[in-house]
Amino acid sequence: MVIALLKMNSIRLLKIIKVALILVFCFFVTVSFFNWLADDSKEIKELIKQGYLPSDYQHEDIYKLCNPETDEEIVFYKNAPKHNWTCLTRGGWS
Repeated sequence: MVIALLKMNSIRLLKIIKVALILVFCFFVTVSFFNWLADDSKEIKELIKQGYLPSDYQHEDIYKLCNPETDEEIVFYKNAPKHNWTCLTRGGWS
């Protein structure tokens, strides 16, 4: 009888641990996603602040930033701050 009670308690404990691990995993995924969004927004704000993107930028502006074609664009965007996340997430390299 005592052994049966111990088995039931251990099974219950394992279920609680499993649920807790799933919740912790979901928490980290959610936090990472929102940090990723915040980093992308900071990058865009910095590019606008330094004049590399207009404040009402469009997809074409980001595409030009990530893929300069003319010599003038290459020279202009050469000194731009890091914008890798912007190119990856906003369609510049897709």
